[in-house]
Amino acid sequence: MKKNVLVSVVCLMIVASVICMAGKKIAEAAEESLETQKVSFDLSMHVANVKDQEPAMYAVVQAFMERNPNVNINLYGEETTEHYKKMKMYAQADTLPDVFFNLVTPSRDMAREGKLYCLDDFIVENKLADVMEENMLNTLQVDGHIYGLPYQSLVTGFWYNKALFDRYGVKVPQRYEELLEAVKVFSKNGIVTIANGARDPYSVWGHMSLLVRYGFFDRIDNILAGRDSFNNEDFVRFYGKI
Repeated sequence: MKKNVLVSVVCLMIVASVICMAGKKIAEAAEESLETQKVSFDLSMHVANVKDQEPAMYAVVQAFMERNPNVNINLYGEETTEHYKKMKMYAQADTLPDVFFNLVTPSRDMAREGKLYCLDDFIVENKLADVMEENMLNTLQVDGHIYGLPYQSLVTGFWYNKALFDRYGVKVPQRYEELLEAVKVFSKNGIVTIANGARDPYSVWGHMSLLVRYGFFDRIDNILAGRDSFNNEDFVRFYGKI
């Protein structure tokens, strides 16, 4: 896909997901002018209902096809766990979608096996280095080449049960000290104040975002090299807050 194809890329706060391109069909389409040739490709997402669960991606795709009527994007999705399983199976069978959402670790394996399209030239031609931070460009880098890019912003947080706050007359906290006071009221009434647990990593992205704020990327290299420890003042402060 050369510069004729519009790509919208903005910051991904958690470097856990990328948009990857499978090789042959995209590379062949790049040689054709989008102004004169009909082009169709598949875009696979990790949610069952893209329109409702990934409205930003859905809107971008619809707007792009409206501006480029000779391009058809077959946008579809699958339940998260099932999606990742299928991407692994498709890679083994050389039937990957042309563009797809994936996690970094299996994408690196796919790139090493020659299943993904190298984006180096695409990044240079579209001057993405001028508008993206270096760590965003290096999200999916294998042997010095880039095979995937973050595709949208991500905001994470914690859900709360407003009815419980109303029932016990507790103000929704705006500051950490207010949160501590709310916890005391709920604990006294037998309410579990923070519950966490699910089948996949998405349930802990709120925790991961906060851990990054408390110095994860400043320390992780030294931790892995044995020069630092997870038991450090920054991480202890983080877990104390949680």
